[in-house]
Amino acid sequence: EKIVSITAIGKLGKLRLHRGNAKTNDLLVTTGPHGLSRLGLALLRSELINMEIIIPTSLKSLAIAKHQRPEPPIAALRALENCKPIDLPWRAAGIDSSDGLIEAIQSICETSKCKAILNRSNLPISNQWPENNKLDEFCLYGGEDYELIVSLPEEWAKAWIKSMPSLKIIGYIQEGLPKIFWDNGEEINEINNLNFKHF
Repeated sequence: EKIVSITAIGKLGKLRLHRGNAKTNDLLVTTGPHGLSRLGLALLRSELINMEIIIPTSLKSLAIAKHQRPEPPIAALRALENCKPIDLPWRAAGIDSSDGLIEAIQSICETSKCKAILNRSNLPISNQWPENNKLDEFCLYGGEDYELIVSLPEEWAKAWIKSMPSLKIIGYIQEGLPKIFWDNGEEINEINNLNFKHF
């Protein structure tokens, strides 16, 4: 029998990201594309063989690499700390999207007691991502992307994106019940059979 013990040592710092810190009129920003890890898994399992989906070779390679060797967005987190406008408090809500994009946003909404509005035309997808509903579900529910989802004041969000143009505004926060909607008013529901599960 083997026992593994892991100890993480670090410092809290000024930026205390917490899921309960989202406020009305915050912008929702993500540090990178979603769905790549789930696409990589699907490719490795040959799940897409019977589907008429043409995936560029470069996207296949990227997706498999993202699934096998995920990298945390440490540079984006440092940029977030360094670009805060001086007149704003250290308040931002955040979570990683290891359990899926929708799951992460739902967690922010429930903890902050607010609702989120997502821009349907601004999904955080990779370049060369084919137009396909199944692949869009990978983006929304796939999991294991390990990107950050951050809710923060508009001025700070725009400063962050100016410092790192690869970031993307995907929606905003409103007062209301903890639910997620597209910008056309349609509610986004969880799809239980697609949501990432640890076990």
